[in-house]
Amino acid sequence: MKNVLFWCGVEGNQSVREKYKYGDFSWMDYSKKTWEYWCNKNNVKFVHYNKTKLDDHIKYKINWQRWLDVVNFVGDFDQILCVDASIMVKWDAPNFFNESENKLCGLIGNENLKWVYESIEGYKPLFNNFEFDYSKHFLAGFLLFNKNHIPFFNNLSSFYFKNHETILKFEDLLIKKGRDQPVLNYLLQINSIDTKPFPISYGANHMWRRNMLESNKFSNDTATPFFIKYLNTWIFSGFPDRGETRTNLMKQTWDLVKHNYE
Repeated sequence: MKNVLFWCGVEGNQSVREKYKYGDFSWMDYSKKTWEYWCNKNNVKFVHYNKTKLDDHIKYKINWQRWLDVVNFVGDFDQILCVDASIMVKWDAPNFFNESENKLCGLIGNENLKWVYESIEGYKPLFNNFEFDYSKHFLAGFLLFNKNHIPFFNNLSSFYFKNHETILKFEDLLIKKGRDQPVLNYLLQINSIDTKPFPISYGANHMWRRNMLESNKFSNDTATPFFIKYLNTWIFSGFPDRGETRTNLMKQTWDLVKHNYE
């Protein structure tokens, strides 16, 4: 099988760095090392998405362009796991491709219900007030799909360009939450795409909000944080900034576990 890991590691230009506080993007290196190891171990092709088709990352954000580019960028494939560069994978994580059941799979995003609610309700007028099922709200940064889903992503691309000015206004002025995630989720449900949620052990967003950065002070191992013990992927998001805090935490994590990737 041609299973592909589509690792989204595009470094935005200076205007993106300043506007969204991504720092120098050095945190990407720690993610890349873990996924390259995991891909080699599981016979998965590692593809570094490093160049978008459109150069203006303020008007056409990288989050969006990955879905516009992914099929052509990868080429021939059976299944693709699209992963943000802010995610590290544990050295002994299972092969996620083996558990897809030919469905579109992802992680449930319920870590900040206020944020989720406001992003979904904010975009509702764009979808004729479609009644959204919050129990099926996926994170956009960890999504597994197969070649049968190509028509869906073509539809997503068409919808984006048709409604681009409205979406951009929602992103930057009115709602300021979600970017591609609410639109992606609405279209998944409107088009009745057969989906499968991965268990929380496969990855949990906003680890600090779930107290997963802490460790068990009453066990023999007081040094290993909960997220390393119990999660298969580590999502470094939801912090006040996307640069310094993320870089420091991912570096500390890598220094703690890097011997497992040798």
